[in-house]
Amino acid sequence: MLSVAISNTVEHELTSLTSVQVGLIPSGRGTPDRYATVSRDGYPFLRIDIYADSGSDSSTFEEAIVWRDNVVVGRGGHVHLIALSDHGHRSIPLEWYFGHLYPSERNLFVTSAQRVFCIGPDQHVLWRSEIVGIDGVVLDEIDGPIVRGKGEWNPPDGWRSFALLASSGAPA
Repeated sequence: MLSVAISNTVEHELTSLTSVQVGLIPSGRGTPDRYATVSRDGYPFLRIDIYADSGSDSSTFEEAIVWRDNVVVGRGGHVHLIALSDHGHRSIPLEWYFGHLYPSERNLFVTSAQRVFCIGPDQHVLWRSEIVGIDGVVLDEIDGPIVRGKGEWNPPDGWRSFALLASSGAPA
């Protein structure tokens, strides 16, 4: 079984692991802001060094999962996908802060402060929704032809429901 955990520090015994760097990597690399450790049956085998996005990394939301052949890390203004097979990776800008990850068998849905993104197993964005909130987006239903959720329009309690076509992200 594969698992992934995010931490602020890296244990000494994990410094020798194969590592992948994602995010805004400074010249000379510097110290990552977070580390994700990927384990198989409790044994670590991959470390992901996560560097902060300038200005947008203040979000309190961060999440890491294993989805299909990818480790997925959402933090700051990006979602990072790292292929377990070859460690190839893609960082996808979310235009605002990261919200949550919603994996399905077929695709991965990612929310930001304002939109829903649908990502395929090849790490490419299939579609992004129009703006469905201004200070947070959550999904309630992702299986089936319609993606349903709520967007925050008037904090702290101004949530409005929305429905999108799962195939295109267009309003349903």
